[in-house]
Amino acid sequence: MASPYDIVPGKIFLGGIAATTTQETIFKHFASFGEIIDCVVMQDRATGKSRGFGFVTYRDSTVTHIVLSQVHIIDGKEVSYYIMS
Repeated sequence: MASPYDIVPGKIFLGGIAATTTQETIFKHFASFGEIIDCVVMQDRATGKSRGFGFVTYRDSTVTHIVLSQVHIIDGKEVSYYIMS
């Protein structure tokens, strides 16, 4: 089984996600840039609460450069990010 930490072209790490931000919110925000093949907000196994980070993976890895050229504010918080490569 693949780990969410695996290096995959088109995969972006998202940090500083608000505790109230859902996977659906992340998906909606980043889907405007290109086709997303995976989106996850990491959760604490014991509590089910957000761990404050996640990943978005695009089918076309060139989309990541467009995403990284912009500032992203989701649920009032600026999200930090970098390409997983």
